[in-house]
Amino acid sequence: MPSRATKRSMLAFLLAMIVAIACMLVLSNQQDNNDIKTDTDESKETCVDSLPIDLVDDDYCDCQDGSDEPNTSACSHVLLHSETPPFGPEFNCKADDKMVSLAFVHDGVCDCCDGSDERDGLCANTCATEWERRLQTLQERLNVVQRGLKRRTEYLAGSVDKVQKLKEDFERLAEAYQSGQRAFEDLQRQAQHNPELRGQLEQSYNVLRRVQYITYIQSRVVDPSTFSDAAWKPAFVELVGECYTYTVNEKELKGGTPNVIPRKYDMVLCPFQNSYNHGEPCANGQERHTRVELLCGEQNRVVSVEEREMCQYEVRFETPAACGQAEQDVLQDEISRVKTFFKTKDVGEFAGHEEL
Repeated sequence: MPSRATKRSMLAFLLAMIVAIACMLVLSNQQDNNDIKTDTDESKETCVDSLPIDLVDDDYCDCQDGSDEPNTSACSHVLLHSETPPFGPEFNCKADDKMVSLAFVHDGVCDCCDGSDERDGLCANTCATEWERRLQTLQERLNVVQRGLKRRTEYLAGSVDKVQKLKEDFERLAEAYQSGQRAFEDLQRQAQHNPELRGQLEQSYNVLRRVQYITYIQSRVVDPSTFSDAAWKPAFVELVGECYTYTVNEKELKGGTPNVIPRKYDMVLCPFQNSYNHGEPCANGQERHTRVELLCGEQNRVVSVEEREMCQYEVRFETPAACGQAEQDVLQDEISRVKTFFKTKDVGEFAGHEEL
């Protein structure tokens, strides 16, 4: 029979074993928690993080999330239906700076000039032709602006003399209006005693009202703030007293809608003479209103007239007076950018003419 000392030794051994097992369980739980944390962190990584670099952007979709093909269309079917596409909802054409919606990738239509938005062999590489055309369009616009700037310089050269003449014309017009006002008042007094003069009085009144309106318009024209020394204003004095006619058919004016009577209108634009607000009421009671957009051009002409809303017109008018150095600089910078960009891309044979 074991002695009391032996029993105590066995009990101490069992307690030590229990403590050791408990410590092992605690350490095991801690290790499991650490493993869980690591798994969570790893779950945040995308598929592309585990791929070798030569499988990224190789035009083959290796990852289910499409993360390995950010710059090709290989995974567009994945990204299009993803709630949070990792690289945005657009596809960047390989040989161009053009962005194409993923909805148009692999749809059978060649949106990129190099055809990178469709499967190989479907699209011809038209980049060289398109960029040549783009450069040609930019150069043609630059030529127009440069010719417009030259004419604008001529306008500026004669602006001082023309403004002075306008002031002299206004003084004569103001004197004529005052004389007409006095003559009308005399006729008004005579008509009180002679009813036969009432017809002449009414006619004189209409003429006087017209002269009064012209005098008011001219007073605005010769106001110092109208053609001040600001860089862009004096050139517009060339347009004073001029009118420009533009013929438009009503179907075109209404945006091509078929339910209109095919009529034509001659719309006359007279800068510094027309009133563009508070026009005659339309059928809906709204007053007619015209907005004139001034564009740089080598000649004075109405380019287009549109009725954006009922009786709300928009006139686009080209004139050398609207040309500025800023537009020329922008065009020259864009031409340089296009040439530089073109040379860095594989877009096929490109002549790159020096005159462009």
